[in-house]
Amino acid sequence: MCAVVNHTAGGYVFYKTPQYHRITRGNTPVLCYWMRSFPFAKCIFMGINPCTFIHDADSAAVAELWASPGLKDGVYLSVSRHLGAAIIRNGKILTGKHGHNATVEHIQMKADGAVCYCGKRGCMETLCSLDALLRGDETPDTFFVNLRAGTDDHQQRWNKFLSDLASAINMIHLVYDTDFVIGGYLAPYLREDDITFLYQKIRQMTPFTEEDDFLSVSKMPEHNITIGAALPYIQGFLA
Repeated sequence: MCAVVNHTAGGYVFYKTPQYHRITRGNTPVLCYWMRSFPFAKCIFMGINPCTFIHDADSAAVAELWASPGLKDGVYLSVSRHLGAAIIRNGKILTGKHGHNATVEHIQMKADGAVCYCGKRGCMETLCSLDALLRGDETPDTFFVNLRAGTDDHQQRWNKFLSDLASAINMIHLVYDTDFVIGGYLAPYLREDDITFLYQKIRQMTPFTEEDDFLSVSKMPEHNITIGAALPYIQGFLA
């Protein structure tokens, strides 16, 4: 998912459906498809208005840094309709050499798994996003009402989801031993016993002794993408 920020007009447009089409070939922009998909993409290609493409997880992580001044290093996991992540180092978001740093959602976890929107099978996205948890027209509200009421089917689905999420966190944690912030639409529904369950599952997978000290729930679970997209420009204006 991307946020398109039009600096001049002050507009923020967010697309819920990921558009996985190449926008670069070497160092040359290839924006033909995106011109049809995004109103401001043509502005970038023509150089008319200054615009910025921001990954939604990066925007959410920026908002999290604002809400948590003590957070300097960590992995921000955005668990919403789709999965996303951002790596925080020294209070800044790492973008990587080619601009797709922390796209953990496309790490393959199950070779014969469900088809991801990227076209591959078994990506982390297909196991650890709300799309993977919910069925049909089910909403997070209805799911968690039934879950907390003790419905067996919802409890089984939730346990599987948390187990897959624990596996994903453990995989990333083995690469980057740091704090993890769980954000996105899932965050407001998480309880202490859910975090305890994650720790228990991670301990079963990792070869190391793990303390219960590296998982936390987002302090800004609502409107974090829009706030995070706007913050750098607001802060720049106020500076």
